[in-house]
Amino acid sequence: MASVIESNLTIDGNLTCQGDLMINGRVHGDVIAQNLTISEFGSLQGNIQAGKVDSNGTIAGTITAKEVALGGTSSTHATIKAEKSNVVVKGILFLTKDITSPQQLLNVTITIYQLQKMSYLG
Repeated sequence: MASVIESNLTIDGNLTCQGDLMINGRVHGDVIAQNLTISEFGSLQGNIQAGKVDSNGTIAGTITAKEVALGGTSSTHATIKAEKSNVVVKGILFLTKDITSPQQLLNVTITIYQLQKMSYLG
């Protein structure tokens, strides 16, 4: 069962969760979690460290994870450091990808779906 930050809650500060975390509200700070889900109503401004990040909300910061999935309603302005990235974009995406080894390129899939704007900063 995931810990949940509901839509009526705004947190200013860093969070560490030993398990899964679901953000329906707003977080201004860094987040560490096993798995992080940001709903279409959620937003996070800060750095993320997680095994898996699945977002349909708003992210601004750096994402460090084994797997990153950005859904069709996501709005993301982030540096992504990931082993696998599946990016489905319906909104606006500003993306950089840090590559520490050439093998990481083999695991990146970017699917564009009704893209309004995309900027690659790398």
